[in-house]
Amino acid sequence: MGAQAEVETSEVDEIEVYLGAHVAPGFFAWLAPTSPGKALAGLLSRRTPGGYLRAFLDRLLADGKIASADDELFFGGIPLAALAEDLR
Repeated sequence: MGAQAEVETSEVDEIEVYLGAHVAPGFFAWLAPTSPGKALAGLLSRRTPGGYLRAFLDRLLADGKIASADDELFFGGIPLAALAEDLR
């Protein structure tokens, strides 16, 4: 599952990728600027992506990267499958 929120930010001008079991077990998290003062913060997780995203937003807020950790979360499935034989 993926979870993401549009956040208000300042001085984020490059995509940031976060790794670690405490952030997004088995996957990764991101902070990606979309327009001046806005970014997408999200992550992938096999279980409870909302809980991990809330903790990630709290971390970004504490680090001064975002203006609020109370943004609406959006969820979606990420289909994972093996590549077709002819694509390998």
